[in-house]
Amino acid sequence: MQAQWTTYQLSQARSYIGGAYAEGRVFFAGGYSKVDGIWEVSNVVDIYHFATDQWSVAQLSVARAQVATAVLGNKVLFVGGYARDAQGILDVSTVVDIYDLATA
Repeated sequence: MQAQWTTYQLSQARSYIGGAYAEGRVFFAGGYSKVDGIWEVSNVVDIYHFATDQWSVAQLSVARAQVATAVLGNKVLFVGGYARDAQGILDVSTVVDIYDLATA
């Protein structure tokens, strides 16, 4: 039997994104996105809701790529990665964003 595929599009083309699954939702966070021919870090979080077959979009507090993700109970954590500092230099990030499914 052949697998059935469905294709969707993220709101923004990106590489090195973080991904997580929690409570019927899949999160695709941050990454590198090409803007005017230059690779920039992204703050976009695309969220797919399985129950409704719908997408929503949220934002990380700081644009970054290669974020680590973790799920604990009803919270999705987006940790670290690479972000631009005040001088525009790409450096490691100490930021942790916590998405609370109970309030979303």
